[in-house]
Amino acid sequence: MIYELHGKIPRNSSFLYSEDILTSTVFGNLRYFSSNSLINDFLSEAIDLKGNIFNYYFSDNIKINFWKKFSNKTKAQINEPDLVLEDKNSVLIIECKYHSPLDECFSENENEYTNQLLRYSTIIKDYYAEKKNKNIIFLTLKDYDVETCLEKTRKKLSPEIGLYWLHWEKLFLCLKKYEDKVTSISEKTLITDLIQFLENRNLKYFSGIRIPYFSFTWKYKSNKRYIFASKFNTFSWRWRYNYE
Repeated sequence: MIYELHGKIPRNSSFLYSEDILTSTVFGNLRYFSSNSLINDFLSEAIDLKGNIFNYYFSDNIKINFWKKFSNKTKAQINEPDLVLEDKNSVLIIECKYHSPLDECFSENENEYTNQLLRYSTIIKDYYAEKKNKNIIFLTLKDYDVETCLEKTRKKLSPEIGLYWLHWEKLFLCLKKYEDKVTSISEKTLITDLIQFLENRNLKYFSGIRIPYFSFTWKYKSNKRYIFASKFNTFSWRWRYNYE
């Protein structure tokens, strides 16, 4: 990360588009914090197809496995999910995408459709059946078209496995929230570097403008004039927009 923050990577380097580099930089550094609060807050931004949030909080003895290899017990195939997070009660597989698409296998027979997420669900079935909470998160850019593949996946996925979507840009907001909370110098440095890293990758998240104590109203006048009015105690101002 430091190498990139100081502009040592060429502009057209494949490193800048590598989801493996992004994954290892983000989660590799998040695991160095003294508690898992930041990771848990980031994961809690994930939602399922019904809009429900991922609400499981991992304990501080969480294990984070990068690109762990699993043998498919029914096929001669090796699966290697980007991240497997586990503690005593829960397992979570995270499939990370940056600029590449999800690996999908299509067929004329809709029942034969499969993808990486469905293949990873067999890992949960074969290796983590004893876990009480079983979930998969699909982590992408915020503009990634996920709805169709998630709908297809949900139809074929076991009901006991939760399926969620999360985007990288949400991490920016989480880091900004913790920026003034942490007291450790090393953790402050980590947060500062991660924020700069996300800014360099254009992974910032814009959530609107907050102006405290103000209330705004819009009015439309018959003479094609819009009035944008604000009031704060005795102070008020108006902005007029004429539509021709």
